[in-house]
Formats: sequence, structure tokens, C-alpha cells
Amino acid sequence: VIREPGKLSPPMSGHNTIAVATVLMESGLVEVTEPITEFNLEAPAGVINITAEVSNGKVTAVTLRNVPAFVFHQREAIDVPTLGKVHVDVAYGGMIYALADAEELGLELVPENGREITRIGEMVK
Repeated sequence: VIREPGKLSPPMSGHNTIAVATVLMESGLVEVTEPITEFNLEAPAGVINITAEVSNGKVTAVTLRNVPAFVFHQREAIDVPTLGKVHVDVAYGGMIYALADAEELGLELVPENGREITRIGEMVK
């Protein structure tokens, strides 16, 4: 499987990794040992360790160990149009994330605020 990272294809995606691992095992492209099969996948972000539970040739669970995570910046002040100065932590865990404090942005993390949370998240991004 060859996957190039791009705007719609992140360097690491847990969902994609689980799906690819399942297809590789159930199609016979990776040798399966029941009840536990272990192998590595190379993703654009790095090597991902896979541990899968297999029963009667079917994958029943997949666990992955992601690439190492680390923090680039803590409480970095950035200017966001219409919001002003926002403090973010910038971290890596297969992708780069900017994490902001919802309370500092005047947001309550409840489902009915989903549209506003998304709007502000896109502005900070």
C-alpha cells in the first residue's frame, strides 16, 4: 500500500492504519498467526507497531503503537484574526497540533457548541 501525505491524507491516521492492517491480514498479504499477529507498518510519520487479535482468519481487534509524541511549544502566543492573542501548545503525535484552552476562548465543550468550536478551531489552525 502506497499512500502519499497531503492536505486530505495526514502523515498518521489511526483509523487508516487499523483499516490497512485489517485488509493486509484478512487478504493474506501479511502472514497471520492466531490468536495474536504482530507486525510493523511504515507510515509517512514513521514506523507504527501493530498487534492484532485474530480468530478463524478474521481480525477482531487491532492495537497500534504510534510514533513518539512531543511538544514543540507551550503557551505560545499567536495572533488570530478577530480573536486577538491566543495561547496554544504546539505538539506532534503523528501530525502537528495546536491545542488551545477552550475556557480561555470562552467556549464550553458541549455538543450544542459544536459549530462554534469548529469555527474557532479552524481560525486557530
